[in-house]
Amino acid sequence: MDKRKAVKRMLSNLSRQNFNNFCYELVNRQKEPRVARNRVEEKSFLEITDVLTSTFSETGAVEVSAELLIAIDCHTEAAQLLKDAGDEYSEPGSRNMGATGGPASENGSRDSEHFVDKHRTELINRWKRLVYSPRNLVPVVFLF
Repeated sequence: MDKRKAVKRMLSNLSRQNFNNFCYELVNRQKEPRVARNRVEEKSFLEITDVLTSTFSETGAVEVSAELLIAIDCHTEAAQLLKDAGDEYSEPGSRNMGATGGPASENGSRDSEHFVDKHRTELINRWKRLVYSPRNLVPVVFLF
């Protein structure tokens, strides 16, 4: 099943209380990128699906949704979402979990994770080294 459809189906099947808890956890999520409250309040499950996929990409929306479902103790729904999206589910703390709590492949890397997300810190540090001259902190443009 398409990842967007899997997220939409999961949100549509949540009870009103679990949907509200899901939205609360989404707004109060500490990891970047964060979602503003006004993008979530009083929105339907279809609008929340669009917010998730536009903020995190389709793959990221599945991973973040599964993370939030686990946070609100909806483990069955998280497992079903990952199954529908074609990912594997592992309980938090098991050896199959990636660094952010999502499923990892056998070698410990996350195959479905975007390159920039996977190497974010390394890329930021590299950018900082390349962009600023250490002598006078004047931005320098490098052409590759």
